[in-house]
Amino acid sequence: MGYDIGLYLASIPLESAVPLFLAVGMLVSIIGSWVVNSIFTPFQLEANNGVGGAKFGFLGEVYAVTLGLALIGAFDHYTTSQTNAQKEAATLASLKGAALVYNLPEQEADQRAMRNAVTAYARAVVDRVSTPD
Repeated sequence: MGYDIGLYLASIPLESAVPLFLAVGMLVSIIGSWVVNSIFTPFQLEANNGVGGAKFGFLGEVYAVTLGLALIGAFDHYTTSQTNAQKEAATLASLKGAALVYNLPEQEADQRAMRNAVTAYARAVVDRVSTPD
């Protein structure tokens, strides 16, 4: 179930996702501040500034490390996908060129069939990538 939510969030267009996530974060912050200020007076909260500052500093560092690791993971995934796509394109080009082995007149149909099969596969991959489920 968690994976499905991640796929759904990843499918949201960037121009919609950024304002949506910023608005949700600001709304949670505003509601949290309102709740805390309605329960405690500012004088009561001043005693916790030192402890709170250290906790927020620690949480900020943890968030920064987590974000950095997530970015490294995303970049690694991107470069792996890019390398795989380049390898597959090179393999398809080699297969299409390998069809020239069938150079005898009676093998012309085999050559054409192999080239057509490689082209059909490449088109199927492009169609699958451009129109995901």
